[in-house]
Amino acid sequence: LQGGCTQVLPYEGNDNTSSSGYGVGLAADGSDAAPEQIVTFPSSGGGETELMVYLTVPAQGSGNNFQVEITKCDPSGNVLPNRVCGLSGLYTTWKRIYVERDHMFRRGGLLFTDYDPATCGSNCNQITVYDWANVANGDTIIVFDETTTAENGGEIRTITGDPVNNGDGTETLTLNTPLANHYYATSHDGSIPPLPTFTNGHSGGIGVIHSADGLITDTDPNQINGAGSAFYDADMRDIEQPFDDAYVEFVGLRSGMGAVPYVHWTTASTPGQITSQLIGFEKIWFFNQGKINYLHLLGMEDGDPYDAGSIGGSPFDGTGTQTGASCIYEQKIIALNPGDPATQAAVTQYCTVHELTHNFSIQGLSKDTYHCSNMAWPLASDVPGPHECIMNEDLSANPPKGFVTYTTSPPRFCLNHLFTGGTLVDVETSIRSQQDPLPY
Repeated sequence: LQGGCTQVLPYEGNDNTSSSGYGVGLAADGSDAAPEQIVTFPSSGGGETELMVYLTVPAQGSGNNFQVEITKCDPSGNVLPNRVCGLSGLYTTWKRIYVERDHMFRRGGLLFTDYDPATCGSNCNQITVYDWANVANGDTIIVFDETTTAENGGEIRTITGDPVNNGDGTETLTLNTPLANHYYATSHDGSIPPLPTFTNGHSGGIGVIHSADGLITDTDPNQINGAGSAFYDADMRDIEQPFDDAYVEFVGLRSGMGAVPYVHWTTASTPGQITSQLIGFEKIWFFNQGKINYLHLLGMEDGDPYDAGSIGGSPFDGTGTQTGASCIYEQKIIALNPGDPATQAAVTQYCTVHELTHNFSIQGLSKDTYHCSNMAWPLASDVPGPHECIMNEDLSANPPKGFVTYTTSPPRFCLNHLFTGGTLVDVETSIRSQQDPLPY
């Protein structure tokens, strides 16, 4: 088996990042894999016979190249003379990352209390929501939760009358007809005004599918931040270009893809509370949670009200590990006014690539920053000129340089992030050499 970190003919262009953990063997799980393996074909009684041999590659290396050489040996394992060796084609390893994409309603709200058709009495056409809900008289909404989703069972109603503020951080909405299903509200901290905590596994809410002012008209899940869109969307349409350089394939799943209720984060919550709320919220809506190499990508209004220049975030859990969630703050991108729709889409695509990259946990300028100050690679191919790595977050420019140049140049990573790692900017490993599974 040709692998490791030495050049052996006929394969000469060896830039493998892992010198161990590879081999061939007869076990499908790779438990008997070794760089050299003597195998005995079973007796065929004079006819043809087949033997399945498995190639095992290192879990942490993408872009590694392998060839398998087959030689005939005598029963003692000695290579027979004058025998032609068989040589496989060149196998190149890729990482495959699955992404569940969810989008937040641009308008809507979060249920403050459960709605139960069995106990609502004479108020079965009313729901109570947090008073930051973004709805109005005449809006057409859909009511849903994590079990009865907007795509599967949520109920469409029209708001009749202005929302009534209850003076305690909540407001009451009156609907044209009662609801038939039970919808579960998230937990809250009991304060006035209350803060949702997302610790009980529920997150019932509402989304505007057609607004009375005519600005929300389109609920097609295939359009991305288009005119009249009901949703805030992340945008993976340009993810192949930068990640192909690292031999990483991102697969956007339809399984679990859907809408989440509108949530408005403000400075009423501390930064630590917002992080906990974001993590709790995304876990409730992450259909593929717990699967290997599955990430969760959410388009939303804003998850960092403390920083006007922050257009995305990838929260850490209490142990300092990435949660696998990447959030794109589309309303913040709109507020930055990057330009025409094509430029705005380019900025959203930049932010999407940037935040998904954080799940590789590549250390950056200083400990736990996960950014760099490098130029992208290769410089010679840049049009109109050299530009910064996608993970360059030079805060001397606002917005950061990587954000600005992405709108005019092909998106690229620096060599440290792609391949070499090293200590120049404390990039301790690289995308190609980071170990599976993600998030890391």
